[in-house]
Amino acid sequence: MSGGVVVMPFIRWEDPGMTSAQTRALVAQIAEALGEGWALAEDRHHNAGRWELHAPDGIELCVQVGPAQVTVRGIHHGVGRYLPGDYGCQQPVIHFSTAKTPQRMAREISRRLLPTVREDATILAAARADHDARLAGRLATLLRARELLDGDLSWEQADAHGKAAELDQAVSTNRYGRAPHVVIALKSRDETDRLDEVHITNLNHDQVLVIVEAVAGLINSKRST
Repeated sequence: MSGGVVVMPFIRWEDPGMTSAQTRALVAQIAEALGEGWALAEDRHHNAGRWELHAPDGIELCVQVGPAQVTVRGIHHGVGRYLPGDYGCQQPVIHFSTAKTPQRMAREISRRLLPTVREDATILAAARADHDARLAGRLATLLRARELLDGDLSWEQADAHGKAAELDQAVSTNRYGRAPHVVIALKSRDETDRLDEVHITNLNHDQVLVIVEAVAGLINSKRST
């Protein structure tokens, strides 16, 4: 259920000043020097002089080869609508002179870059697990509400971008319009959690009051315990 935009690092593009075969050979040597399991991959956006390095543990790096320097930074997946920076990820970037050997670059990547890239990956993995658990709970709520309400249900998000497909599948196309309705807000206390709402529709005013009284009873019962 997890999902998020792939966050490509911001590295200023520059003409590599060499052929694609030459840049590939350089980055391939860096991959080999990083150790067993590291693999060279084409840049997913097909930028000239830019390549990716993939580690066996899932870590991904972006490598930009320029005429005078090589720039390396981690690649991370966002969580839902949120970017790594929203979770305090450091997203470091390092630069090398092209005069350095691929072996020296690999050693400095291992020492200076990878520890922080892995810390960022750990932060995002925890955020993604929390996001997935929250979404699973909301999906269960929606599915049960749809079952009980016979389709008189709609789903609203403050930002519809990145809405999970499962949520669209759980709701009807009914709109509440100006009719009396009840809104159930789903939001955790986490500041990165956007407000989502369940709208129960096709009710008259007396029915809304019945629901409000029931909710008030639940709140008062909780306060007394």
